[in-house]
Amino acid sequence: MKMTLVLSTSENDYICIPNTEDYITKSLIAKGYNYHDQTKLVHGNGALILTLNDSLILDSTLISGISEKYLVYDGNGNNIESEELSLILDNRHAPIGNCRGENLDALFNKGKISFYKLENGEFISVSESLHENTLMVDKRINLTDFVMNKNFHTSQGLPTQDIREGDFYYSYPRKGKVARLVADSSGAFLNYLMGPSNLNVGLGVRAKISTGNLRQFLEELRDRYKVQEGDIYFTKERLIA
Repeated sequence: MKMTLVLSTSENDYICIPNTEDYITKSLIAKGYNYHDQTKLVHGNGALILTLNDSLILDSTLISGISEKYLVYDGNGNNIESEELSLILDNRHAPIGNCRGENLDALFNKGKISFYKLENGEFISVSESLHENTLMVDKRINLTDFVMNKNFHTSQGLPTQDIREGDFYYSYPRKGKVARLVADSSGAFLNYLMGPSNLNVGLGVRAKISTGNLRQFLEELRDRYKVQEGDIYFTKERLIA
């Protein structure tokens, strides 16, 4: 598969996660690819697909910014207004509108969860046994409790067995399936019903960049893919090449 640029090269298009060197894309990227190809594309850009824990951290950041617990900044250091934070959270979880889908980096098999880490510039696949307190039945759960209360999610980012009921649909991890967020007018879901080869034109991912210097990271990305800042990337020549 040919590597291509899937990350935005604008610092404004990232959310800075407080007290870390992590930046998460505001928008879905790599739409229309399956999990395997999305993984290759995002890794080829030097980033990681969000894990279940990363997803919780993003939601917690959005909720805290919306509720004015603290300010949330983009990759340029500009304050992100609460209205924009609400739109991002709505895109992930609001039970309204057309279907949106987001793959997470969590593949399940025989009681284990697999995901990737970036260590010393290398992408390493990690496999762990599911935490013993993982909720292993389908249940409608309380999304805010799940995200904001550490007692209601495991160290792997899955709901605990005693989580309160709510309106967020959770289906427990199935063998050979990938974690996916889905939302439309029928509800909002965290499910494990589709395999890694499944794809949909609207199915994307969010990516995490871990760097002490986002500007330098994006400059190097632009150089690698020969994109000048301010240039249009999807030109006619590039599309028909």
